[in-house]
Amino acid sequence: MTHPLVYSYARGSEVVVASKVRGLLSMTMLLAGACGDFVEAGDDRALVTLGTQGGAIEFRELRLDVPAGALARTVNLEVTSTPAGHVSHDYHLGPAGVTFDVTTSIAIRYDQATQGPANELFILDLSRDPLHPLPGRVVEAQEIRAHVSGAGRFAVVRCPRGVCGQ
Repeated sequence: MTHPLVYSYARGSEVVVASKVRGLLSMTMLLAGACGDFVEAGDDRALVTLGTQGGAIEFRELRLDVPAGALARTVNLEVTSTPAGHVSHDYHLGPAGVTFDVTTSIAIRYDQATQGPANELFILDLSRDPLHPLPGRVVEAQEIRAHVSGAGRFAVVRCPRGVCGQ
C-alpha cells in the first residue's frame, strides 16, 4: 500500500521512494521538495534525508516506512544490500545508532515459489544476538512486514517451525 504523499521513480529494476517529491531528476538522483529531502540511488545503495515529517525509502525488495515523529532530528538514512545465503539479500540500514521513536515498518518482498512457505519466513535483525524475528510480523501478497526500532542488518530468513538462528 502506498501513502498518498509518497511518489516513486523507477530506473530499471531499482525503485526510489520519497515523501512529498517535487524536484530535479537526473540519472541516479532525485531531489525532493518540502523538507529538503534528498534521495540518491544506485546499484549498490539508496540514500534519503528524512526529518520529523517522516517518509519512505525503497531499495530492491526492501521498503522502510518512517512515520511522522519517528525521528527526533534530520537523519541521512542509507540502505545497502549484499547477497546472502538467506531467502533475501542482507539489507544494511544505517547509520549505526539511528533509532525510531514510534513504530516503524520494514517490508521485504519474497517469492514463495522459490523461497519457501510464508509461515516459515521471518524478518530478522542479523546485527543482534541472539537472533529473533522482528515483532509485528504480517505476511500478505508475497511481502513480509514487521516493526523495526532502528538501524541494523535485516534479511528474510527461513525458520522451520518458527525457530530461527539454530
